[in-house]
Amino acid sequence: MNLQDLKFLIYLLDDEDPNVYNDVSKKIVEAGKPALSALEDALGVAGMDTLLEERLEWVINRIQYTTLLGSFKDWLYAIDENKTPDLLKGCSLIASYQYPDLDQDWIKRKLNRIYQDLSYTVSTLQTGLKSVSVFNRVLFDTHDFSTPTSPVLEPNSFFINRVLGARCGHPIVLSIIYLILARRLGLRVHGVNFGSNLLLAYPKRVSEKKRKQLVSLEDQFMHSVKFYIDPAKKGTIYMPREINTYLQREEIPLRAAHFTPCLDVEIIKCLVMRLADVYSNQKMFEEERDMKAIAQLMEEYIREKSFIA
Repeated sequence: MNLQDLKFLIYLLDDEDPNVYNDVSKKIVEAGKPALSALEDALGVAGMDTLLEERLEWVINRIQYTTLLGSFKDWLYAIDENKTPDLLKGCSLIASYQYPDLDQDWIKRKLNRIYQDLSYTVSTLQTGLKSVSVFNRVLFDTHDFSTPTSPVLEPNSFFINRVLGARCGHPIVLSIIYLILARRLGLRVHGVNFGSNLLLAYPKRVSEKKRKQLVSLEDQFMHSVKFYIDPAKKGTIYMPREINTYLQREEIPLRAAHFTPCLDVEIIKCLVMRLADVYSNQKMFEEERDMKAIAQLMEEYIREKSFIA
């Protein structure tokens, strides 16, 4: 679409006929990212025309969302090709839903500062418990990361740029930050999906011979993980027996997912679904639908690749 045609369509956006508006807005959204500059220029001169301003903002939002969906597909394909999924990229994509001009370099600088402090004190030569204890002290005491105290969750608690800036965020984002940094340090930590909660697990080293002898699910559970880490509680450490007691008390059946590593795609999907719930509670239904559509994209990928979610 050339610029002259695009400007003409933008001119028609405030048409009182809803059929004209629907047709025009659809065509502009289909024009995609190249239309953003002209739309933003028009928004800057919309003045007191509230209707036009609202419609311009909606069209801009839809184009940005469509672009984001494309970026998520690229992210999934990158996982396929590289075999090393970029958890930070997935988390940043979610943040760019609310912050389209997200500064990726700023996020990396923030994480690098924390990593530098960690690298001075955490050593892979230490025992697992020791290295994680030191890690927790740096992240939760020195850098003072925490979860929100208010029972009412806000969307900003799910966006990594806001969490890094405020040093406060939803437990799943803290878990993601923890996991990103732990991987860079070479710590043997992975995510474990407990449904409403994402814990981190420090696995045991088990020989192949011993692994074949672990027949029952409970034996596999007890011999797979050395201890669990809960970033929502400043890195509190739980032993497998404590987790097992909790599951029995809550009458939650033990599943392989409680001790086997979950995919990075699953972690981001979990983040998206929690965010969708927050949007729903705040009656932001379009945003809720957007998040569910992104989650569905990841679910389809998991099923297509025959992964177990």
